[in-house]
Amino acid sequence: MRFFLIVFKKIGVLIILLMVCLILSILSSEFLTIPNLINIARQASILIVVSTGLTLVMINGGIDLSIGSVAGLSGAILGYFMDTFKIGSGISLFVALLIVLLIGILVGLLNGFVITKTGIAPFITTLAGLTIYRGVVYLITRGRPIHNISSTLTNIGRNYFFRLPIIVWIAIIFIVIFHIFLSYTLDGIRIRQIGTNKVAAAFNGINVNKYTILTYVISSLMASIGGILLFGRLNAAAPNAGNGYELDIIAAIVIGGGSLSGGVGKIWGTAIGVLITTTIRNGLNLLNINVFWQYIATGLIIVFAVIIDSYRKRIE
Repeated sequence: MRFFLIVFKKIGVLIILLMVCLILSILSSEFLTIPNLINIARQASILIVVSTGLTLVMINGGIDLSIGSVAGLSGAILGYFMDTFKIGSGISLFVALLIVLLIGILVGLLNGFVITKTGIAPFITTLAGLTIYRGVVYLITRGRPIHNISSTLTNIGRNYFFRLPIIVWIAIIFIVIFHIFLSYTLDGIRIRQIGTNKVAAAFNGINVNKYTILTYVISSLMASIGGILLFGRLNAAAPNAGNGYELDIIAAIVIGGGSLSGGVGKIWGTAIGVLITTTIRNGLNLLNINVFWQYIATGLIIVFAVIIDSYRKRIE
């Protein structure tokens, strides 16, 4: 029995993904086709990019519910620049992208500062951010999509490189970067130590506030990058872009080996967790399941993730 528990802990998330794929391949003949698998990878890529930052936050013992709204805000600001100043490419596009990324960093600084300096719980702080930033998105877009006039971003969002979408390669690059950061750098190890025991980490001389702010800055920055990629893929800044990302990603992180209590988690595990949730949603679409039932399925996935988290703690 102990052997199976160890196997579940190590590669359980991969087994779950394979089981989901097996079931869907039986239920739908279209599931295991190359176009559909590429479509799943494309859909999951943006969520994976955004999830890398939130994984750091949760390993550090925090939570960030604002990431979906930050992604939408980044796309809305970029769309506003393009629509107002007729930006298409070149140095103007570079400046616009830089401004959007800086705004993402500032949002992360604000979240981290409020959490560390005022003592307001991360859940409350970022929940307020979710609402505020989404409101700003609606103000910028006036509730209507702002269409992209930049072929550069559209190419990144829709074109291929070595038979895979470019955004899939971007997601792979970020998976590698953040895996190395978490596993082989002193800062990554300290973030994990803080999530395990903040008091002990502070006693050992680790600046808890510094790393808490750092994780929220990275989380918002990655959400901004995800918003830019989503903008390029949709060829528009939609007012509801990124809506619900936070719940999907939190569930994926927990399914992938993370914990709501902090201290544990892996980037590759998060990526597989995102693939699981994306694959289930894709399968429901192929089976023509009513979208209202898909909302129910999403809720059940979240409950399943919490059960996994609770079970994982009991076997440790």
